[in-house]
Amino acid sequence: MADFERYNFDELNKSDDFRGGETVINTDVVTKETILKANGVLERYKEGKASLENRIKENEQWWRQRHWDIMVAKDEAGNPNEIKPTSAWLFNCMMAKYSDYMESYPMPNILPRAADDEKEAKRLSEIIPVILEQANFEKTYSDEQWYKLKTGTSVYGVFWNGTKNNGLGDIDIKKIELLNLYWEPGIHDIQESSNVFLLSLVNRESINASYPELVNVTLPNGTELSDYQHDDPIDNSDKVLVVEWYYKKVNSQGNVILHYCKYTGDYVLYASENMEEYKEVGYYNHALYPFVFETMFPIESSICGLSYIDICKEPQKYIDRLNQVALKLALLSKPRAIVRDDVGLNQEEFTDAENDLLHANGNLNDDNFRWCPIPEFNSALLSLMDAKINEMKDTTGNTDVSNGSGVPSGITAASAIAAMQEAAGKTSRSQIKTSWRSYKDIIYIVIELIRQFYNEPRQFRIMGDDGQMNFVDYDNSKIAPQAQGVDFEMDMGFRLPLFDIEVSIQKNTTYNRMEQNELAINFYNMGLFNPQMSDQALACLDIMDFDHKDKVIEKVQANGTMFEQLQQMQMQIAQLSALLAQATGGEINPMGEAAMNGAAIAQPMPSGDGMISLDGTNEGGTTERARKQQNASITPR
Repeated sequence: MADFERYNFDELNKSDDFRGGETVINTDVVTKETILKANGVLERYKEGKASLENRIKENEQWWRQRHWDIMVAKDEAGNPNEIKPTSAWLFNCMMAKYSDYMESYPMPNILPRAADDEKEAKRLSEIIPVILEQANFEKTYSDEQWYKLKTGTSVYGVFWNGTKNNGLGDIDIKKIELLNLYWEPGIHDIQESSNVFLLSLVNRESINASYPELVNVTLPNGTELSDYQHDDPIDNSDKVLVVEWYYKKVNSQGNVILHYCKYTGDYVLYASENMEEYKEVGYYNHALYPFVFETMFPIESSICGLSYIDICKEPQKYIDRLNQVALKLALLSKPRAIVRDDVGLNQEEFTDAENDLLHANGNLNDDNFRWCPIPEFNSALLSLMDAKINEMKDTTGNTDVSNGSGVPSGITAASAIAAMQEAAGKTSRSQIKTSWRSYKDIIYIVIELIRQFYNEPRQFRIMGDDGQMNFVDYDNSKIAPQAQGVDFEMDMGFRLPLFDIEVSIQKNTTYNRMEQNELAINFYNMGLFNPQMSDQALACLDIMDFDHKDKVIEKVQANGTMFEQLQQMQMQIAQLSALLAQATGGEINPMGEAAMNGAAIAQPMPSGDGMISLDGTNEGGTTERARKQQNASITPR
């Protein structure tokens, strides 16, 4: 996650004590004794997280459709012929939610808090998407959405990786496994924790190559790390457990700073507090734990939340239970007979439906041969199962209408269908807004890492509005703390450029493109781009709300200004024509005469029905079909 340098372990022998409680460690120099105490804190954190880890592992079994192992009691699991059907209704609900999240993939827009930083905010808005793309953030975002749907919480790790770009360094955004992350129990915000521990496994060969003095030292192996149930056996005994320890403390100036330590067992691999350049300022200047939590359904006294599996596992369980009963009844409807042993009935002939003649030794009567009664199939069983399926759909908001089907009969108007889909997507919109709040926190940390580490200029490829590639150089000189000089013999200190973050959806769906294109055509048909109607067009646009409205207003204003300049030039031409006619005794040009009389040159008006439809009541066929896909109904406002 972060760079580290080697230490001579024999020199790290100074003892350290805790500060202000058992979970806050005061370290002047991080030593073996300090690590032993940190391990004690880690063990207490593990105890406080045991219930959450069990729930995460159980949810993974539900996701893999292995929930019968959890549902069936151990004394009932001995029958290998037991029917254990697994339906995918819960999986289908989670698939629909995942699609909503990915269709609302966020994009950042950086806004300045001061007029002096407007240009820099625009440049950050251009380069941050490139940084995210280079960090493969879209895949990380996708993985995190799946993880959140399963566990109720996903965690992003935003780190500085000094090894990227041939040592120049750049930002890494990683998916963090909750089973490997430990924090102070009972908190609601990760920044409230006194310590945060991230555990990982490293090959023993890599440790031995980097630290030859540890070759013959016994180190903790991968068996100590909590893990899921796997289909194939995984042997982690040859791996070493490495702990990355983040902790906060107050420096000599009274500021809270963040330190970072990496160790295995009781051996220090790296410690920022042991380095003079970090001792008073911390490892990251932003002093935040580099972890961003995204919670689905929050619960009290916990930083983690519930997932759709937690909410809907009961309906899914009874759907499969009822399905099990229905399948058993269906199998029991097969003709079966009860035969006494001394009848001598040829079982192979009896079970072969192709045989017309069956052989038996002895007499057959009700005492030695009897057909089994076929149990009656109760239709209420299917009704109850349908009720449980509908319960899950209603609970998750994954109704037929939200999926673009199941519109009640009699409703044919596009506006009515769109309104129903809009209402059906409100649960997804609220959850996506929660994701975007976490996304803002990620972008904030990205900006702070740029401010701290982008000391050398680096080049970015920016796609302009015209689709052309532009290459720009960027460093942190414009967003680093800026000296304010001396005023009235007083040092005015430093000014730190600050920015706000606005999140918008990346417009990449069929409906979004069609909607934008058709809206532009409607504007053209109405004559809103006619420079003679610029004042009326601006008044109309002022009360409208649509994407890229500011660009349309700017274009209309430019057309109006150009038209006014053209009229002024026409007046000047008319005056010059009159003077020229008087001097030469000729006639005035008809265009100049019209301009002198105040008549403007007629501009051709566009043709069309002039109807603008923002709600889908009068839209084109292509857009109407795309609207039924309901791609835009889950976009947050």
